[in-house]
Amino acid sequence: MYETIKIGFIGDSSRTRMMTDIFISLDLIRPKQLCIFTLDKNAAEEMQLMGLTVEDDPGEVIKKSDFIFLCNEKEAFDESVVSAFKKNTSVIFYQQPIVSLLDKLCLRSLMTKSYEVLGLEENCDDEALRISFVHMAKQYHPDSCSSSASATKFSEIEKAYREIQKNRNARREKSNHQLNNEDPDIKHTAPQHRQYLVHDTGVGTPSQRQKRHTTQRAQKAVDNIMEHRLKSIQANENNTLIEKDKIRARDIKTKYGIDRLVEDYIQEAMQRGEFRDLPGAGKPLKDRTSSQSPYVDFVTYKLNEILIDNGFTPEWIQLSKEIREEIKQLEENLYDARTNFGSLPFSSEDEASWKIILKSTEPLINQINKKINKYNLLVPIIQKQMIQINLKNLEDNILTRPIGKKNNKTSEHLKNIKINDNNSNNEIPRLFDFVFSIFEKKKS
Repeated sequence: MYETIKIGFIGDSSRTRMMTDIFISLDLIRPKQLCIFTLDKNAAEEMQLMGLTVEDDPGEVIKKSDFIFLCNEKEAFDESVVSAFKKNTSVIFYQQPIVSLLDKLCLRSLMTKSYEVLGLEENCDDEALRISFVHMAKQYHPDSCSSSASATKFSEIEKAYREIQKNRNARREKSNHQLNNEDPDIKHTAPQHRQYLVHDTGVGTPSQRQKRHTTQRAQKAVDNIMEHRLKSIQANENNTLIEKDKIRARDIKTKYGIDRLVEDYIQEAMQRGEFRDLPGAGKPLKDRTSSQSPYVDFVTYKLNEILIDNGFTPEWIQLSKEIREEIKQLEENLYDARTNFGSLPFSSEDEASWKIILKSTEPLINQINKKINKYNLLVPIIQKQMIQINLKNLEDNILTRPIGKKNNKTSEHLKNIKINDNNSNNEIPRLFDFVFSIFEKKKS
């Protein structure tokens, strides 16, 4: 929550309302800290009901606000407002990031108030800042015998001085850090034939300077090796990459290393005979350009071919197969159940049993219909879409299908047994005698 600043919004109603909603919803500022100017009277009344301060003149907003957000471009305002903008340096456009912008605004407001407490300008030097703080600290210190001593005023002065010092030190450290990080890409190198004569060898005859130069080079090489080992140890401990020198990075010689390694592996495999009796050896490669569709991109065609070779099937094809198998299984189950009943019309008991069987298939039908809906959304061709299963139509199809002869005879025979239950002992032997007589006639 930013409680130390007052912000004004000037512009059309939609953008102004959007900005105020963002500030309030993010809990960045309180409604009483906002001051609004807009030409839309209805929007102004709504903002007043929300607890916002609405002014009829943009100049009043500029006077009352520490910072002003322009919710339109400068060309959308009058000349008087633009002139007021030029006088006020705290004008910000709405396109800038809000939270980072508010941090800068709070810091700027705090610095302005701190300089006002010390009675200084923002461009004063450090010595003037120190002298002003010492003078006011002596004047308002609680232990001083002066009549203006005040602990509250002294703490305010001390806080203002600390904040200014903190801000200046941060800016100074930032500038020094940028200067220290400057690393020139081009370093001066002396001519090769004059190095030991000029650089870091002192005075003496050419032979003496050359001897000292050789010693220094050896010592420098030892130091470089030690530094490299230390860096490698640190990199292993911290799991970090070693930043290599620009010149030494060019000395890495790994060109064609992978190619030679692959060639060695191929030669070893050929010696072991792994390339013998390969399928298609000595034959031309298969030409697949003739089978390619002219309406499909070559890359898309190859990707689809790779997917098909690896056993990939689109989801809508899998759904189609599942739906057809489940419908077929459902029809077979209903037909098997239908064969246990007699011919139409059913009796009351058979009708009740048949209704129970149909009722038990409703969850499976609902599941199949859900798959059909999903399939219709995924299928790329509209002609391949399916119609949902209707239980009534399925029942009519099963009932109108003729019952097999074996099942029909069995059911009729069972009916005769039930009807003629009293004479069953006499009829069954006669039936078998009749069957045996038929077989004997065929043999003769």
